[in-house]
Amino acid sequence: MSSVQTIADRFEIEALRGEFADASMMRDWDRFASPFTPDGAWRMPHINEEFE
Repeated sequence: MSSVQTIADRFEIEALRGEFADASMMRDWDRFASPFTPDGAWRMPHINEEFE
């Protein structure tokens, strides 16, 4: 992978992380869930929670 592609990938990941954080702070749960697949799950083992 080229260094330009690596930088572009990291930029996209950071933008997704920012979008995810903003959606949670705004309590926009549809936008918060949008990056996940319909059959996906979010597991948080440190608090023993799972959302499907």
